Amino acid sequence: MTRTTGGTPKARALGAELREAREEVGKRLRALAQEPDTDQVRLMRYETGKSVPPLEVVAAFMTALGVSATQRDRLVEMARG
Repeated sequence: MTRTTGGTPKARALGAELREAREEVGKRLRALAQEPDTDQVRLMRYETGKSVPPLEVVAAFMTALGVSATQRDRLVEMARG
């Protein structure tokens, strides 16, 4: 379940990290939203920090981007808190 936070500083920091990871590999928002079978609007809310994605979604997005296990685990931990 997605947690709505209203844009807390921690949610915005996680969102910025998610966006940066996506941009580093050159993937567009729409293309990434199709991979874990979610929609572009939901992913945009995660990246702007308006919602905090479930841990499984963070892990799936990071895996889809092909980031290192270290980076994936760090962002999953960030989402957990």
